[in-house]
Amino acid sequence: MFKTAITEMFGVKYPIICGAMMWLCKPRMCAAVSNAGGIGNLTAGNYETADDFRAAIRETRKLTDKPFFIAITLLPSVRITPEHHKMYVKVCAEEKVDGI
Repeated sequence: MFKTAITEMFGVKYPIICGAMMWLCKPRMCAAVSNAGGIGNLTAGNYETADDFRAAIRETRKLTDKPFFIAITLLPSVRITPEHHKMYVKVCAEEKVDGI
């Protein structure tokens, strides 16, 4: 077991944070990384609505009791608007996610 600020702060086995990958970082992958001892990542840009995003967070929580983070891309996009960013942050706050 590694001992670093990250492992101690989040109670994980390894100081590894899964990178944000659009279309790949969904609940199953996120939970797999967290269950393996790292910190999984759920990529918010995969979800168009607050309900879908919230459902993904809750599905991830059913698959793991370990911490995971949410990645919110700030890159300019036609598909992901400033309104999406506001929605993602609001849902993250309501769901009390481990980190953004």
